[in-house]
Amino acid sequence: MIAVVDRIVDGKIIVLAEKEGKEYVIDQENLDVDLNEGDWVHLHFLQDGSVKITRDHQTSQLTRQRIKDKHQKLKKRKGSRFKK
Repeated sequence: MIAVVDRIVDGKIIVLAEKEGKEYVIDQENLDVDLNEGDWVHLHFLQDGSVKITRDHQTSQLTRQRIKDKHQKLKKRKGSRFKK
């Protein structure tokens, strides 16, 4: 299942699986991968009740680039509040 890291609060990682319409809260200390907000991940639920998370580098990079491109487009618009 693919999901996005929505936020990290008090050692808990909150991931949203949009397609399934579910939110999962995972203890950060149980993970063997460092994650950041906005990272796309694959969730693998194991038979023992634990979850294995692998980062989807390609989807994360494409999403960040798409957001950056949209932001640049907004900055170029006349009367934009995003210009600096």
